[in-house]
Amino acid sequence: MEDDCANNVIPVLSVMASILSKMIEWCKKHAQMKENNNNSNNEEKEKELRSWDKEFVDLDTDILYHLLVAANYLNI
Repeated sequence: MEDDCANNVIPVLSVMASILSKMIEWCKKHAQMKENNNNSNNEEKEKELRSWDKEFVDLDTDILYHLLVAANYLNI
């Protein structure tokens, strides 16, 4: 049974807005790629996603650390 999280507040007190924005960007991209994976050429799509991920994490060490902490906090 779902707990209706979409209709309620989800506390993210320990996540900065800029980091949360990056997390949402990552989630949207991965969700979009998963939706498009129903089409042919999955290997090419996975290669494209790995390339996008590599560019995405090319960040300052401090920002990358906060992304990892936020991902852990949000169970992503």
